[in-house]
Amino acid sequence: GKGAKGVLDFSSNISIASPAKKYDLLEREEYLNAIEQYGGDRDAQDFGFSTDWQDVVLRTSVSNKQNLSYSRGFQTGSIRASFGYEDQQGIMENSSLQRITGKLNGSKSFLANKLNIDLSATFSNVKREDPAISGNAGSTGDILGSAYMSNPTWPNDPQFNTGGDRNPANMLKEYLSEGVTNRVLANISADYKLTNSLTAKATYGLDM
Repeated sequence: GKGAKGVLDFSSNISIASPAKKYDLLEREEYLNAIEQYGGDRDAQDFGFSTDWQDVVLRTSVSNKQNLSYSRGFQTGSIRASFGYEDQQGIMENSSLQRITGKLNGSKSFLANKLNIDLSATFSNVKREDPAISGNAGSTGDILGSAYMSNPTWPNDPQFNTGGDRNPANMLKEYLSEGVTNRVLANISADYKLTNSLTAKATYGLDM
């Protein structure tokens, strides 16, 4: 109503995520013993390191979300505006999404409430980084498959020559899949009360 004070709200949220389950993969000595057991050359497959490739490509992630809003009512109208920011980190390395959102809603009456104007607008900016999984990874396998299959005696080194197999450390360093999306949605409408039983209305919308 007339003279009403505006209301300012702020909310914040922090969340932590981790892989629900990991495979029980062979460790260094178990792997070398298995090579020997099935007739392979233990020494030829021993590169001197002990690497848990699941720990290399997976992580415990911390995400956060903030939202600020303001609203106020007037005798002949109202306004509400909000701003939001979200930083969502994935449980795989090199996976994230950041989102910025702005919203504005307003209404105003004129000419003893015969003319009413309404406005609604939203802007969003989304930045994302996708890990080398699924179809993004190419024809020779994704980073999860590589982590499950890689020799645990390899070093965690992007430059290490595996002899043809995919190196998870190299995929983390050299693979990049990013995208940015900006979007604007806006609607404005005006209606005029011609008589008690007849109203004319015009609307314009934008989606870009």
